[in-house]
Amino acid sequence: MSDNIIEKYEVRIENFHKQNLRGKSFKGKNLSWANFSNADIRGANFAGATLIGADFRGAKAGLQHSSKVILVILLFFLSASSGFISTLPVFWIAWQLTYEKSRLLTSIVFLLIVLAVFLITNTSKGLLSAIGTLPISVAVITPIVGVVMTPGSGYPTAAGAGAGMAVITVIGAVFVAMAVTGTRVVATKRIVPVTVAVGVVGAAIAIIVERAAGTPDPLSPMASRELEKAEVGVIMAVVGAITLTLLSVYIAGKVFADDKKYAFVKGFAIAFAGIGGTNFRDADLTEADFTRAELKSANFQRANITRTRWSQACKLEWAKVDGTILSNSQVREVLVSGKGNYESFMGLNFQGANLAEAELVNANFTKANLSHVTFAGATLINANLTQADLSRATFVKANLQRANLSKILALGTVFCEAKLTAACIELWTIDDTTLLEESLCDYVYLKENEQERYPSSGKFAPGDFEKLFQEVINTVDLIFHNSINKEAFIYSWQQLYIENEGIKLDIKGIERKGDDIVVVKVNVPPTTDKEKIHTSFFQKYEIALKTTIEDKYRALLDSKEEETARERQDKEKLYKLLDSILNPLHGIKIKSKVVIIKLGEGDFNTGFPVTLQIGEEKKHPTVECKGKLPPDLYISECYNKWRSAYRKSLNAAFRLDVPKTQITNVSNSDFYTECCEIAESLKKHFNLWLNSEEFRPVKEQMLVELNPIDSIRIILQTENELLRRLPWHLWDFFERYPKAEVAMSNTAYRASNHNKIQHSISSKSQVTILAILGDSCGIDLQKDKVLLEQLTDNTEIKYLIEPTRQEIQEELWNQTWDILYFAGHSLSSTDTKIGYLCINKIENLTIFDLKYALERTIESGLKLAIFNSCDGLGLALNLAKLQIPQMIVMREFVPDEVAQEFLTNFLKAFVTGNSLYQSVRNAREQLQHWENRFPCATWLPVIFQNPAQIPPFWQELQDFK
Repeated sequence: MSDNIIEKYEVRIENFHKQNLRGKSFKGKNLSWANFSNADIRGANFAGATLIGADFRGAKAGLQHSSKVILVILLFFLSASSGFISTLPVFWIAWQLTYEKSRLLTSIVFLLIVLAVFLITNTSKGLLSAIGTLPISVAVITPIVGVVMTPGSGYPTAAGAGAGMAVITVIGAVFVAMAVTGTRVVATKRIVPVTVAVGVVGAAIAIIVERAAGTPDPLSPMASRELEKAEVGVIMAVVGAITLTLLSVYIAGKVFADDKKYAFVKGFAIAFAGIGGTNFRDADLTEADFTRAELKSANFQRANITRTRWSQACKLEWAKVDGTILSNSQVREVLVSGKGNYESFMGLNFQGANLAEAELVNANFTKANLSHVTFAGATLINANLTQADLSRATFVKANLQRANLSKILALGTVFCEAKLTAACIELWTIDDTTLLEESLCDYVYLKENEQERYPSSGKFAPGDFEKLFQEVINTVDLIFHNSINKEAFIYSWQQLYIENEGIKLDIKGIERKGDDIVVVKVNVPPTTDKEKIHTSFFQKYEIALKTTIEDKYRALLDSKEEETARERQDKEKLYKLLDSILNPLHGIKIKSKVVIIKLGEGDFNTGFPVTLQIGEEKKHPTVECKGKLPPDLYISECYNKWRSAYRKSLNAAFRLDVPKTQITNVSNSDFYTECCEIAESLKKHFNLWLNSEEFRPVKEQMLVELNPIDSIRIILQTENELLRRLPWHLWDFFERYPKAEVAMSNTAYRASNHNKIQHSISSKSQVTILAILGDSCGIDLQKDKVLLEQLTDNTEIKYLIEPTRQEIQEELWNQTWDILYFAGHSLSSTDTKIGYLCINKIENLTIFDLKYALERTIESGLKLAIFNSCDGLGLALNLAKLQIPQMIVMREFVPDEVAQEFLTNFLKAFVTGNSLYQSVRNAREQLQHWENRFPCATWLPVIFQNPAQIPPFWQELQDFK
């Protein structure tokens, strides 16, 4: 495959580990899953970049040295100019308005009075409010002094001068404090005293300049008076400079202590220090990892930080975080430290935060926005989450024992493997997207303050909670261990129904959970005494087991002379369902069944309408029913994560021509482990989706109509690309049916015309195979040739090794083939609409490039195409439009060893008399031992079927001749 095709459809996984990236621009680029760990990214520009899952652990962000020098110089200038400019007017006011040493004390006292008012207001209301009080203080003090003090004595003027000088000094101190704080952010603590000293020098220069300017001519008759005025100005300037210095240090200290009242100064320092720093503005940092990264002077304004990890990140408080949840210091601190025991986060916005493994014992999250938050592995014992929004939050392996989950919104929330014993779930809101699988729970409370325990006595057996728990407010679960006695069950149910006449009791469903648990779900009105219903039923059931069930049951039927049609229908359905679950093999004749599941137009936002058809092979369907698969965005999200992790986890040659430079650092166990974990999560959620209430009618109909010993072809008809990619073989339904296998199909199809002309074309009894061995760069295709040559003598194989387009076309046109086999490199476009075959080292083809030749060979009798190459769904879709009967493709990238073993086991099973579907299942399942090296190897092979055709057996391929 040419590089331009690869680059178009593949995500490049870049490795910048420990690299020097200072000043580099990655603006707007897609660097998902890139490795920037321990890299120097100071001054780098990631604005608008896509950095999903990127690894920034230990990275160093911030300013380059040149930028630091420039900013420090500017801050020194700000400090010096503030000291200079604020000292000049102090000297001038004192020189003009105080001007006598006898009035100095008055000016100093009133300067201190205004300063005291400022400090008091500052302590109670904050810096900006305190600055606002300064002109008010002067306006109030000046007329009072004029009344109290002797008019014309000069003291009122001196007092007003002192108040005015206080205002100027405070403003100057604020600017110096801003310079000091900015220097601390830009540089280090060691520069802070220098910045203060620079401000003092500025003030000193102002004093020297004013003293020089205020020195009178010695010969002037007013020289002594002017000299006194100058000395008064110098003294007040010195007092002002000292006040300015002390006040600026005080303000800067409060900012460093993260005092909220000084946010204005801190905001200036961060904004100034961020000029030229690492820029993540508007970037997508979903699930990126900044563990132990240094982030001072970085810009995260309006970035998408959903599930971004900040554990132990350094100096995040000095980064620009406007427009993100990090702007709240309390949120930021707990994300960095991972510790929030006994803290109150009431009403705070944590949307999309990553609190994995956080310690949050007794934390208060009442009414907090916790949607999309990751609490995986977190400790939330006794935490209060009342009325919190937990939509799409993840609590995998979290400890929620005794947590208050009252009135939470938990749609799509994942509680898998979470500890929920003694949690309160009063009026919580959940739906079928809420995952509770493998959660650890002995009991819960349905009301606050440990009221209404559920179950009322005892505790859930290990593993029961995740299997049995639904919205218990309206459901009674009748749990049977070691199967059900069906006669005892129906007798007890009838008795219960009579005893509770007037109460609507409706069996919601019956299903097996594992090998030894059967659950009967009964819907009851909300006000029903559920414990009474549960206890009463099992009392009757136990009695029935110990007596002669058959006699008692007949007596009951005889006593009911007016049994309604509805009751008889319900009873028959119960019998049939119980029989299908409890006695699947009793008196059953082995049959070949075809199941067609039609998934109509829809998506994972709205769900999919489902139509089920079941019939015997070669006959019309005899059963049809409808259902629905509900909306579930988590499945598409989880699959895409799995696909990305799977592709990163491959560390061997696989049948796609991807240059090694495009996949770096993928051989380590982290990617393998990640892929396996996501695969397990996808499997669990996928089965929960297929066990949803909306889909239950379809599944129950299949359980009733199909028997475990039947040979079953399940054809999934859909036009949705993601539905085709999902691992349908993981549906727990297949565990019960060992001879069932699933195939994909388009919704539009027709039978081909090959039956009309096949006898006239060939009279040979051999199975003819056209084997195309394409580009073999990096893989061993000779092994495929050896495997094919081991087939029986009744086989004619034509090999085309790295052929040209013309050679392939000639063979398709001029010969009759039963099987088309391709091995080599291949690829599908992102939307699977186009598949590419790399037939030699320089040439690649699509199915449409061979359209007429392929149509000719299909009409001539081609029964099966096998593409033992990577990412073949696009090839299957293209070839299906030509109405080929069957295909086998690989749904994803396939390692060379896996492809070869699949071919070996498939041919062995198929040639020895197994059906095509059974042969694929056997060969697929035999790939499991490779999964210790290649995750999800058993997911790869998939059948694509034309529903109008019946797959042939190997012997039938000869008989067709």
